[in-house]
Amino acid sequence: MPPPDGSNHYVSALTVLGRSARWDKTGAVDDERWRVLMRAVADQPPEVNVILRRDPVRGRPEIVQRIVDDLGRDRVRILLTLRSLESLTPSTWQQYIEAGSSFDYETWLRDMMRGSGNTS
Repeated sequence: MPPPDGSNHYVSALTVLGRSARWDKTGAVDDERWRVLMRAVADQPPEVNVILRRDPVRGRPEIVQRIVDDLGRDRVRILLTLRSLESLTPSTWQQYIEAGSSFDYETWLRDMMRGSGNTS
């Protein structure tokens, strides 16, 4: 469900990680977006969820702890979903392309399988 205040929860989640949305060319990180979302969630019944996607998993332990603290430990639930490698792999390559990489799929896949790290 979208955040109760109508804000973009994805962008709010990025701000708590200290990042901006990739489409925001200013690179500005406004922590207030996270605080607005937390106030909106606090006003909702406990069954209202904020979906933070996979990005917080990339965060440092202190960021994950802040998320838990800000939401309230009793409100945090973790849902893990898994995708098959055959659907995940081209999707991951597409995200690299959207982020500005110019590798063709075969080159990117070969580099990923070799662990060469040449995926930027």
